[in-house]
Amino acid sequence: MTDKSHDPDNFDWLDSIINEETDKRVKNEGPQKKDQTSDDSDNHWFDSIIDAAVEKRTKENERILHKLKEKENQNK
Repeated sequence: MTDKSHDPDNFDWLDSIINEETDKRVKNEGPQKKDQTSDDSDNHWFDSIIDAAVEKRTKENERILHKLKEKENQNK
């Protein structure tokens, strides 16, 4: 089977959506704040996944930044 778009075990499309939304939130606002006035339970699972990905990427970015600062201080 050469066309992966019809492969039921291929979740590249989901990875793509998660990465795109994570990139957008990391750049703009960080994890979404839960709005208590709306109950959008259909998207709750998706927001939870994206929030976790944003948190993970933010921590990774902070770790990399810390290492770069350490390296910069060593080079002085």
